[in-house]
Amino acid sequence: MKYPPGRVPAQVRRQLHRIIEASDRDFFPPLSWRTGTGETQWATRPQGEDVEPYFTSLMRQTTIITVQRDSTIAGFCAYQYPYRWRERTYLYISTAIVLPAFRGRRITSHFLAPIALAAMRHRSPILAKTWSSNHRSVGALRRWARQIEHIADDRAPGVDTLYWQFDPWIALRTLVPDRWPGPSQRTAPE
Repeated sequence: MKYPPGRVPAQVRRQLHRIIEASDRDFFPPLSWRTGTGETQWATRPQGEDVEPYFTSLMRQTTIITVQRDSTIAGFCAYQYPYRWRERTYLYISTAIVLPAFRGRRITSHFLAPIALAAMRHRSPILAKTWSSNHRSVGALRRWARQIEHIADDRAPGVDTLYWQFDPWIALRTLVPDRWPGPSQRTAPE
């Protein structure tokens, strides 16, 4: 499901809040240390504060895409447009979380098509960032994007911030199997 900023139903909001609380320490720095999406100055709020400021910002500023398995939200992705970075406008992926029980099942692939289609509507590239020790995220981003900036020791000593840019057309192409016939391989109906 896709929900525009500020229009996430209460039941879904509660599930997303639980996911963010459960995943808080999976992020570096933790989401509970942040005041909003898209931060580049890493807050030094005391450890142990709740995720409410981040969650409120997420619900107010971003479009949310959820992926369900049975009646459970297995994961979600949040993006915002417009987002300015380095004198350019992007569609920015701010947060992607997949519950541990569903990791390794390509849930993030289900986020890609709606994000790429939104970027195409806006005629905008896609921007994402993560930290260097987030190997799952880096692995997923390598499939769909190219790294465009690396800021050493940005989040902590030895923890770098990595910026990635997607071309929405190329991102969508990764979802199509290689065996899909191209125009020259199709046969005309008889």
